[in-house]
Amino acid sequence: MWHHEIHKEGIKRIPVRLPHDRATHDRIVRVVDRLRVFDARPSDLLGNAQARPSSEPNREIRELEAELDDAIFDLYELTEAERDVVRDMCDVGLELFYRKTKSDAMKPVSDLDSRPSIGRRGDLPRERGAQRGLDGYLDAFLEVWDAELGPDGQFRWRVIRPSDSSPMLAVVFSTEDKNDPLPDPDDTDGAAWGDLLEKLARSSSHPFGSKRIYIDGMTRIVTENDIAIIKRNERRLWTRTAAREDAEATQLEAVHKQRALTGE
Repeated sequence: MWHHEIHKEGIKRIPVRLPHDRATHDRIVRVVDRLRVFDARPSDLLGNAQARPSSEPNREIRELEAELDDAIFDLYELTEAERDVVRDMCDVGLELFYRKTKSDAMKPVSDLDSRPSIGRRGDLPRERGAQRGLDGYLDAFLEVWDAELGPDGQFRWRVIRPSDSSPMLAVVFSTEDKNDPLPDPDDTDGAAWGDLLEKLARSSSHPFGSKRIYIDGMTRIVTENDIAIIKRNERRLWTRTAAREDAEATQLEAVHKQRALTGE
């Protein structure tokens, strides 16, 4: 028979960090106290509980929890990339671990029909809380690449969905001059998908139209003017953490292509 034990050595290895300044301490205590006493039922002037839309308490709780998260992140002095790892693990990773294929993380990216399919980084929500899902992915990818494009360059992003029933999703990042932006494409998603497959055939050993892309589940294409990311349309694959991995991988591939051209 085995039993749970707590050893002093194990406790010492737990990464516990206490605030060293009063402001940080008070910030954390204030949010925790508000969460502990939070009452989802508002009261009238006589103290009687009143009904209110069910979305309001959830929104207020999420705001308080986000405020507490930021305070703890600041306490541990986490970088933006480290904060994204924690958020993505809480939003996607843990749920996927416990619910497996029934997890929301395995579901298609939401709001594809209502969101813009073309834009620049400045078109994305600036509030971190609003940068969920694909917006967060796009922002994080562009954040990594911004420094490589110089003061006058930027990426235009385009989201491509082959069809409503397709299990795949693609994002194409095209370089442009900030003072001379690219015109909006006039082709359909279906035509753009066919163009991506042609680029894939030219840049790799995959034959045109091969089902390999569906089997592998992820493909990155780097050309002189474009970067294309093709993945399964699953929320777990389009997070801020995944974007940073894709951005670093495409940067490395761009360096290898440049060296091949210059003969270095």
